[in-house]
Amino acid sequence: MQHRRERAETGRRRLTEKIALVRDDPQMQGVHIADYGTRRRFSRLWHEEVLLTLKEELKDKLAGKLNYYVLGYLAGMGRKKRAAQTDIWRELQFMAAFGLCDCERIGRRFDEAIQWCQRALRLDPGDLYAHYALGLLFTEKFNQSSSAGYLSAARTHFERVIELNPDTGEADRSRGYLARIRQVVTQLGQSGPVP
Repeated sequence: MQHRRERAETGRRRLTEKIALVRDDPQMQGVHIADYGTRRRFSRLWHEEVLLTLKEELKDKLAGKLNYYVLGYLAGMGRKKRAAQTDIWRELQFMAAFGLCDCERIGRRFDEAIQWCQRALRLDPGDLYAHYALGLLFTEKFNQSSSAGYLSAARTHFERVIELNPDTGEADRSRGYLARIRQVVTQLGQSGPVP
């Protein structure tokens, strides 16, 4: 709990510093900020707090859905980069690939879902939700085939979820899946090799 509080305070401090930069730096006069709205790398509450703070502090700087600086940079959730047209198209491609991954997963077409999620991760290797989805998909593939290689792949993605942000619900669930994977691997080791 202390770790979360420290991270929140650090985030608030960084947000305040970056708001001052946008508001006070003459080179930033033409910059407008927009909320991407659909993707949150950290918690929903933090996302909402950032938006409320920006609305209060930078009323005249808020724009529509496209922006010149990614909100993540201002909120301490990412790195500074120009949101050029290629960045926007890359983001849209990611969302399309991840959406298709989710559709295929719901339809229980796991091989196709894995391909779409992997494509999404090639576009955004740091997306927590795509890693989590792949962990779930590889777990399902293990349940269908009993091939231990799928557990190894699932473990890699669940560990990455925790590494990206240990404070999310997905990270908590990933810890549970990792514990279960360890149990299954132990059981498999006792009963002999699995094809």
